[in-house]
Parts: sequence; C-alpha cells; structure tokens
Amino acid sequence: PVQYPGDQIWVDPVAGDDAAAGGSTTPVRTVTEAWRRIPEVEPAPVVIMLRAGEHTAAPNYWENRRGQPIAIVAANGPGTAAMTEDINMYRVDNLTIDGLRIHRNGDVFHCEQCRHIALVRVDFDGGGAAHETIKVNQSQYFDILDSRITGTYENAIDFVAVQWATIAGNDISNGTGDTS
Repeated sequence: PVQYPGDQIWVDPVAGDDAAAGGSTTPVRTVTEAWRRIPEVEPAPVVIMLRAGEHTAAPNYWENRRGQPIAIVAANGPGTAAMTEDINMYRVDNLTIDGLRIHRNGDVFHCEQCRHIALVRVDFDGGGAAHETIKVNQSQYFDILDSRITGTYENAIDFVAVQWATIAGNDISNGTGDTS
C-alpha cells in the first residue's frame, strides 16, 4: 500500500465514535468529523484512514482546506471503503483520494477552484443517473489515475477551465457524451 505522510485520523463507520480521539484504536465514526478536525488554513499533513465498510456520513460541502497535503485512503486496500454520498469540494488544495469506492445515483465528484488534487484507484459510479460523474472547474494540477469512471447519462469527465491535468490508466465507460 501507498504510505502518505502526516498525522492519521482513523474512521470506522461501525465501531467509531465522533467524540473519540481518532487514533487507530479510538476511531471517529464519520468522515464529516474527520474533515472537521483538519484546520482550514495551513493544516499539517493529515491522512484520513477509512476502515472497510460503508461510510454514509460525509460533509455536505468540503471546502477551504489549503496548505499541507491531505490524503483520504481506504485503509484496508482499494475498494474496501465505500462512500454513498457525493463529494462536492471548493477551494481545496493538496488532496489525494486513494482507493475509495464512491457509488451513488447521481453526480459523484465535483471540485471548483481546487489545486493539486489526485484521484487514485477510485471507483466512481453514478448509477446511470449522473449528469457528470466527475466535474472539475477552474482548477489546476488535477490528476485522475488508475480509476474507474462510469454510470453517467452524459459525460463521464467534464473539465472546464482546468490547467495541467493528467488522466491516465483509467477505465472510462457507460457514458453517452464524450470525455472532454
């Protein structure tokens, strides 16, 4: 598994408690709580470790995390940690999402005014109801690598005003639009 530097916040959707310390033996229960614990300005490097299972409580709007790297990782390996809610980000920098499974009926991932984002080994599925499975606007240095992007009735990936992007090694399927 890939190792990411930083303080770890562990999330266990079954045995966690949002009042707990967030360590490997004292995990929080929700991704929302883990995200809340990251300072908005110049946070130290942080790794959110998601234990296997379905994570249903995630932030409604992920925003304003700028500074040191943040990684959100499936702790038990790619595909073992699932999210059923969309990810909607604004002004987030230096973020890696690695190994998650994000399935929902609708748009899956949106990022606006983000920089240095890497989506690695992520399984994105809009369940056939996504207008855009992944949408990115007004962002820079955006990578989508070794991922599966599917489940749209229109565009699997939609970039608007994005500079310096890499899209490589992905399985992009089941969309009626193009991947522009």
